[in-house]
Amino acid sequence: MVAPRVSPLLLQATTLFADLAETTSEDIALGALRRAVPKGATIASAGELPQYLFAIVSGVAHPVMTDSAGNQVILSVLKADDNFCDAELPGDSPHISTVVAHEDCEALTITKSKFRDLIVRHFALSQALFRHLPSIEASPCCRQPFW
Repeated sequence: MVAPRVSPLLLQATTLFADLAETTSEDIALGALRRAVPKGATIASAGELPQYLFAIVSGVAHPVMTDSAGNQVILSVLKADDNFCDAELPGDSPHISTVVAHEDCEALTITKSKFRDLIVRHFALSQALFRHLPSIEASPCCRQPFW
């Protein structure tokens, strides 16, 4: 089954893409897909290289870390309008946590190659990404902390 395409209006409802021009949103939407994620499913796995940018449309997900004894710690709560892995996609940093759907979720996904291409072609997207970095810095979802 083919994942449904994304409306530019849905993209503009997310913080990262909210202030982009309509033509930019339309171009991004061409490369984005909607993905249903059932409760308990793994969205991203620790140690793997990110292959997608994710934006939560509905539902809740948790980035978790597991210690050597198998104990899990929830690092944060991801809900509608939150995105993750956007700081990792331009580089090659692996996920430091596993992101699991706490309830049924719907997410927008953009592949790593498409995201890189969009950043090159749309300066406004690059600016939006940099404006968004302070909140990414505080998020422990996918990358090593700066401290």
